[in-house]
Amino acid sequence: QVLQCVYGSVCALLFSMYLVFDTQLLMGDKSNRISEEEYIYAALQLYLDMVQIFLAILQIAGAVKN
Repeated sequence: QVLQCVYGSVCALLFSMYLVFDTQLLMGDKSNRISEEEYIYAALQLYLDMVQIFLAILQIAGAVKN
């Protein structure tokens, strides 16, 4: 139970960092920017990061409930 809560917290933190990184790639300067052809890929990455964060929060909530 505690291990599941810790695992969910680590996953939420990790995917939050992925979300920040992917957002920076999307909005970044010229040297670290996703090209216009890859915007759909970038949008998909942002969506998947948010879904993973949501799943990690659900895992934490489930561990706390039990």
